Amino acid sequence: MAKKNIKRIFLGVVLIILAVISAAAAFYFLETKPQLWGDKLSAAKRESLPVRARTQTGLPAQAQADREGGAAASLDRGEPSLEEGAVVYEKKNQKGKEGFLWVDHKSSQYVVTLGRRHGLEPGRQVSVYDGLSRVGEVTVDQSFEGTSYVHPSQKSMDLSGNDYYRAVAE
Repeated sequence: MAKKNIKRIFLGVVLIILAVISAAAAFYFLETKPQLWGDKLSAAKRESLPVRARTQTGLPAQAQADREGGAAASLDRGEPSLEEGAVVYEKKNQKGKEGFLWVDHKSSQYVVTLGRRHGLEPGRQVSVYDGLSRVGEVTVDQSFEGTSYVHPSQKSMDLSGNDYYRAVAE
């Protein structure tokens, strides 16, 4: 009887050790090894860039310039500034001032992707549509350059169905 129990205990200990080894192997192949391969691949990608495009840090020259100069570096390269981009956007969006209403259900916040550059000021009404059907209106609380915080104008307006709606400043 004692020999039978010793065999069972030994078998149990062996199975537990095998389970721990299997869990460690699974962790290694699923978590650690992909991270190691990712580092090697990004280093290989970096090394495959032409020599003239790399700087002393190993980063591409464009990334290095952005890191050192920030926005000033992008202006030196002749890229459009935020103001120029706003002008281009306004030309494209002259017919109507449309954006999206984002509903954050956790914090009960409502954000519209329209702002001062679209003519929204606190107190202004913005129409809300779900597809082609009009849901109601929201009132602007606080307006920034490109976004605004709003609240529903009617208490009965139900915005719990979706996270995003179409917003039109008419």
